[in-house]
Amino acid sequence: MKKKYNSWVWAGFGSAVGMLTLSFAMAAVPNRFPLSNVTDDTAIYQRLSDINAQKEPTPNFDTDIRRLSEAEKNYKEKLPSLASLPQLRGPMGRIGKQKYSYSAASTREASTQVRQ
Repeated sequence: MKKKYNSWVWAGFGSAVGMLTLSFAMAAVPNRFPLSNVTDDTAIYQRLSDINAQKEPTPNFDTDIRRLSEAEKNYKEKLPSLASLPQLRGPMGRIGKQKYSYSAASTREASTQVRQ
């Protein structure tokens, strides 16, 4: 009795795995049913002479730049500054006071250490 029950359990398990495998396989393959949309790439490969666009008679970038500069004022946002935090004010001041000096010798030493 237990052996017969086990065989039914394994048969049911095998059927469920088979149905899942079949559904995954069918979902991976595109088909032409009305519910599925397969893309058509002919628009990508069409001749460029088919595209009609009006030519700008006299391009004037100054007016465009002026218009965009005026519009930019409306979109400026005040970003938070970490330098105003009391915990960071001291370290930021020390770093800001240090004079930057480029040392080519230190970069040469580092590159020779990497090669060895």
